Amino acid sequence: MTNFHAPNEAQTTLRWNKDGTPVEMTQPKLVQQYNQYMGGCDLNDQMTPLHRSRRHYRWPGHLFIKFVVWASYNSYILFIS
Repeated sequence: MTNFHAPNEAQTTLRWNKDGTPVEMTQPKLVQQYNQYMGGCDLNDQMTPLHRSRRHYRWPGHLFIKFVVWASYNSYILFIS
């Protein structure tokens, strides 16, 4: 992954059990920093598979729909930041 952080660098973070009670857990500093500085490209990649285009479009239609979806996700990411 990286050698920027020492392997034993960890910090506590708050997570929730299945019953909704908070639990403090340790997580590597690398994971915390990645989640903190994750940019729009990663968020767009996460959200893209959630959209399914219709099957009857030929490839130009799929490409057009994909560009519209990417543009809407990017505008949403800019709006919330």
